[in-house]
Order: sequence, then structure tokens, then C-alpha cells
Amino acid sequence: MLAAGLAWSSVAAADCPFGWPGQQAIPGIETTVEAITTWDPDGGGPLPPVLAVGGSSNNSTTGQNSGSVATWNGTTWTQLGSGMNDQVKALSVYNGMLFAGGLFTIADGNTVNCIAWWNGATWVSVGNGVGGPPQNPDFVPKVHALLPYNGNLLVGGGFTTAGGQAISRSIAVWDGQAWQSMSPGLNAAVIAMTTYNGEIVVGGAFTATVGTGGGTSVKFIARRSGNSWQPMPVGVNNGVNEQVHELTDFGGHLIAGGLFTIAGGATANSVAQWDGSAWSPLGAGMGGSEPTVNALAIYDGTLIAGGRFTTADSQPANYIAQWDGNGWHAFGSGFNKRVEALTLSDGYLIAGGFFTNGSNVNTAYVAQWPGCVRGDMNCDLVVNMDDAPLFIDALLNAPAISTCDSHIANLNGDLQSDGSQRVDGSDIAPFVQAMLNP
Repeated sequence: MLAAGLAWSSVAAADCPFGWPGQQAIPGIETTVEAITTWDPDGGGPLPPVLAVGGSSNNSTTGQNSGSVATWNGTTWTQLGSGMNDQVKALSVYNGMLFAGGLFTIADGNTVNCIAWWNGATWVSVGNGVGGPPQNPDFVPKVHALLPYNGNLLVGGGFTTAGGQAISRSIAVWDGQAWQSMSPGLNAAVIAMTTYNGEIVVGGAFTATVGTGGGTSVKFIARRSGNSWQPMPVGVNNGVNEQVHELTDFGGHLIAGGLFTIAGGATANSVAQWDGSAWSPLGAGMGGSEPTVNALAIYDGTLIAGGRFTTADSQPANYIAQWDGNGWHAFGSGFNKRVEALTLSDGYLIAGGFFTNGSNVNTAYVAQWPGCVRGDMNCDLVVNMDDAPLFIDALLNAPAISTCDSHIANLNGDLQSDGSQRVDGSDIAPFVQAMLNP
């Protein structure tokens, strides 16, 4: 398993905290985790997948950032290489290899220019990377998003060159051998990418297409149709009114999260859904000081949003919240600082960000939910007879039990058709085995 439990005093299963095993420090990351993915280093080999995180540290004396990527094998963190000279913003697996993007120009002492891949021993340049206009030394190139698509790797960020040559602004294609344009470009950074209804969708800080075939208004979000970017929807109220930071598909709708307060001309606070023709809000959205949604994930059949907010649907929700299809709800007691990334790993929800505390448990920059191993119904770090009454109660009352209880009682990790945890008689034998072999 990639994830294991964290020790604390007796915690009722329904309270289900965030946590991380042993509260171990992540090598090279002392400020934030901004990217998370799962990766199988040996492909079809005997080794299990690992969790990979990318983030940064900040030197308080010089103010200089540095970056790092580390992997978690279920027991320990391992830093990949000696690190980068600036922040890591994106991670993705392409052709079985781990790719990293960000603001860095150097990785393991090699010039890579904002994007690199790990060859098992060191970080390697991806076709000399991406850059800004030579005539503007103040332009800071960056890679925010990576998306494998149709055998290629789509790269989004803020740049005007790739491999030292002019290319479609803010988005380009790496085909495994060379860089390709994806004209027209976009007039500011691409921050998020996904696919929806078979089309590429990008979000970010842009408001229009530029370059060959450019000139179309696309306010902070656009879909790829043929060889052009199209507004969503067409018209004066296309897109949203501020930056889009994250995109995902949930329940047949495209979900966008970001800094915006309006989508398609209607109020939508930091999060909205697109049905293929129009935007609509998800409840009252998020609130707080300059609220934003930075991360989205689907967990147990529900939508999880993380970011910088302290309310959801006008109710307290500290930097993370859950949408059940009808409204937003707090997810545990949340975090003490903002969330930057969310993913699923081995059935657990993994969060990364600036936080140092989650659900009143110390956990620096990365946390899993639940913070208890399967079978440990009372979250005391051991599966024993004390857990049996809670397990039996969950078994008898499933599926009408909490999301937390259903995860911990689902010993064999199987799922219902809607993606929720399945708790039934098939979990009894593994629970007994876990008690006999704590």
C-alpha cells in the first residue's frame, strides 16, 4: 500500500482525520507541495506504484526558491536527484516516464528550462525546454500543466519558445522527439488542462488567442475544436471573469475552479459547471479572503475541492470541501493553510499544499484521508479486538454509514458502481486476518 496510518490518541472513526505516516519530512520540500501524481517506476515490473510529489522550499535569508520531487513507497520518502533551482508546479507520467514542470531552469545541475524527465538516475532536458521572448529579460517562463493526450504530452504555462524556437504562446506539444506548435496560442498563461467530451479544454490567465489564426475572445477558458480554440460559450458572456486554476470531469459535467466570481454571465463563486452549452454555479460556491479553488478530485463518488477559502455554501470549510451533488459540506475540520493539489492513491485522497496541520493533526505539506489504515476503526494505529465492535456496526449498517467508516471498513478495497466504497461480507475474512497479524 502507498499509504498507512498516523498515530494519535483515540479518534472516533466518524471523525476521520487527515494525516501522514510518522509525520516524516519530505526531502527538499519545506514550503509547499503543489503537484501530486502516482507513478510506476518499473512499469510492468514487480515494484508497486509510488506516490510522487513536487514542491518547493524558500530560503528566508535570500528569498530564493528551490524545488524538489520526492516519491513515497508506503514507508519512506526518497528525493529524486539533488533538486531544482526553483519551484515545481506540475507532475505527469508520459510513456511510463515521470515529467516535472515549473519555474526552474536547472535540475541536477543540468540546464532544462522549466521541464524535465527522470531517467532513473538524474533529471534530463525535454528538447531544451521552454522559454520567453529574448527581447524581454523580465519575462519569467514557466510550466503549470502537463497532459498526456493521443500519444503526445501537452505542455501549458507561460512561454513563447520551445527548444529555442518560436512556438504557439502558452501551449505546446512534445511528441516524444521534438516540440510542435498548437496554434493559435493564448495571450497569457495556461494553468490547467483536461479533456471533456473528447476535446481538450484549457484554463488559465488568458483572454484571447494570439498568433496565426488568433484574435478570438476566450475568457480564461477555451476548448479545442479542430485547429482552433473556441469560447465557452460563444458570445459576450463567454467563459469566466477571472483566472481558472483547475479543471475536471464530474458526473458528465466539466468542473472549473479558480479565482472567478462569474461564469457565463451568472454568479459562480470560485467553482462552476459546464454542461456542454452553458455554465451554472455549484451552490453558493466558496468564500473567504480572495477565495480560489486550486485543486479538484473525485473521491467516493463526490467532488472534492481544495484551495484558499474558509467557507463553502456560506458554511465553515477550511481550505477543502465536499460536493455531494446537492450542496457543499466541510471535509473533516480541514487545514490551516491553502490546498494546492489533490489526487487519489491506493484508495486514499491525497492533498498537498502550504498547510502544516490537518484535522488538528500535524502534517506538513502533504496529507492523506482517511489518516487510518483499513480495519483500524478507532484510528489507534493497530487493528485489534477494540476495532471489532465498530467494524461489525459498519458491516450491519452499510451502506448507510459515513464516508470515513465505509473506507476503513472496506478491507478488500472494492468499490460500488458509482465509485463509493463497498462494505459487505467479503471484508470479514481480511478484517480477521488483520486482527491476527497487527
